[in-house]
Amino acid sequence: DQSIKVRRHTMMVLTHLILNDMVKVKGNVCEIALCLRDEDPKIRDMSRLLFHELSKRSQNPIYNLLPDIVSQLSQMPDKKDDFRAIMSFLLGFIKKDRQNEMLTEKFMQRFEKCTSISQ
Repeated sequence: DQSIKVRRHTMMVLTHLILNDMVKVKGNVCEIALCLRDEDPKIRDMSRLLFHELSKRSQNPIYNLLPDIVSQLSQMPDKKDDFRAIMSFLLGFIKKDRQNEMLTEKFMQRFEKCTSISQ
């Protein structure tokens, strides 16, 4: 949305609902990740907080969300600079060697199915 107020309130509500397990993060998680690069510092901070809090959970949901985020962001050619910054931030939450290995394997499987570099 163009309105900063609407984006702020939406991010606040989504953060509350997700962190209190009232809704699952799946689906439009890419839109939440794009908030990491929002022009409004409060929206960026709320988005960072959400991913930081998610990373503290025992299952580390960020690990499970990364393939979908990569897939969706790579389909947005006008977001290439955002893609790098977002992925740098999110990959910082992957601490276990096993998760790194599994992510590499998942990405390699997806690369095999790609027909163009942008995919």
